[in-house]
Amino acid sequence: MRIGIEIEYWLVDTDGNLRPADEVIAACEGVDSEMVTPLLEVKTPPCDSLAELTAVLGDRLGRVRDEARVRDKRLVPLGTPLSDERLPRRTSSRLAVQHAVLGDDLGHAGYCAGAHLHFEQTSVADQLRVLTALDPAFALVNTTPYYRGRRVTACARPLAYRRLCYRSVPEYGQLWRYPESAAEWRERVRRRFDAFVDAAAERGVDPDTVESEFSPCDAVWAPVCLRDDLGAGTVEWRTPDAASPLELCRLAADAVRIVETAVEDGTRIGDGNDGDGSLSLPPFATLRARVDAAIERGLAAPPVEEHLSRFGFDPDEYRPFGEEIGGRERLDADDARRIRLRAADRLERDVERLRGTATPQTGVSRG
Repeated sequence: MRIGIEIEYWLVDTDGNLRPADEVIAACEGVDSEMVTPLLEVKTPPCDSLAELTAVLGDRLGRVRDEARVRDKRLVPLGTPLSDERLPRRTSSRLAVQHAVLGDDLGHAGYCAGAHLHFEQTSVADQLRVLTALDPAFALVNTTPYYRGRRVTACARPLAYRRLCYRSVPEYGQLWRYPESAAEWRERVRRRFDAFVDAAAERGVDPDTVESEFSPCDAVWAPVCLRDDLGAGTVEWRTPDAASPLELCRLAADAVRIVETAVEDGTRIGDGNDGDGSLSLPPFATLRARVDAAIERGLAAPPVEEHLSRFGFDPDEYRPFGEEIGGRERLDADDARRIRLRAADRLERDVERLRGTATPQTGVSRG
């Protein structure tokens, strides 16, 4: 199964102040701009193995880090920029359409940085189901409890992105229920796109403009997306924070093994064991409760740790940065700058180690 990764990182100066990323983006292959100017996205092509993914990511991140360094800038792996300062937003027809539909809530997306894993489509329904069930895994790589200067919850980015940015249209940004089939999921995507076009039209946006800027596959920003518009097609897992690269590689290793098990053995919904050897997934209502617990308490919530362990994750192998920095209720500008620099130190250590890192070996429980 081929796999790729996209990671959004903040750019800061050597004092920890957020800075525009345009020069670094222009100097590097496989790096794109994002909604706000201090944010960039590092992308790998599809890779045939985790070893290849690790090597390619290490090479690309090393080049981006070097281009930033010669400009006295640093990359910061945080799910939010921590502070409440104004972030300069880019302008585009695409963003104008999104703003027409979401209104001012779209602004929350500019304060969120995530990582996206792309899995080659094989057994699509099983991949969609199992990646949905793995959603609480964002707690394993949670980077911050802070959003716009305040401690808001254990895992701040999923709260801001899902509950604030998409609160008026939750079907576009929150977790979808398990599908019965890939065809059913594609029909959901088609209906959501039609509704998106209609909502934009109600706010004065010409449907042709919407369809020139969006495809059905990229007009949904839920934690699990089916991307038929990318080459041979991928299932995209948008759950993690923009964490440090070694943590994300470990998460990718665990996720790939679990997804491969689901593809090989199949999946079933329910905690009972019917003896067919397929991978059991919790009922969706149970899963939703565990996702909420993960947002609110992270790995400190026993149901979250039990859920992840059951799938074969070892929470003790992860060191969520968010658990190291959550001691105070509010952050001032100096606090935010200091924490950004600590996170930048962690990324730079990871980049130096990345190419020599062995792929972690993990197991999977079949329930």
